[in-house]
Amino acid sequence: MRNLRNNGVLAYGIVTTFSHEDAEKIDIEKSQQNNVKWLKNTFNLTPKNGKSVRGVMYHGDEYENVHCHSLVVPVNEQGKICASNERFPFPKSKNIVS
Repeated sequence: MRNLRNNGVLAYGIVTTFSHEDAEKIDIEKSQQNNVKWLKNTFNLTPKNGKSVRGVMYHGDEYENVHCHSLVVPVNEQGKICASNERFPFPKSKNIVS
């Protein structure tokens, strides 16, 4: 295994959620499925070299803040960890609306 840069991006921690006002209108099961689908479609850019989305955990224990945590490892076409803007065009904004 090659050495990783000491200042390199090894993974992204991503949180997806919805507003408290919409909580009663949202189908939680469908929301979870949509979150996983969006994460895979957005970040699993190189299927032949494995999956970049490594895990998704649903947190429903906080009623006012139902959310999902995910771990995404930026893997390029060669199977190397690489978070360059060309392969992982991660938005500058911290709020992603889909």
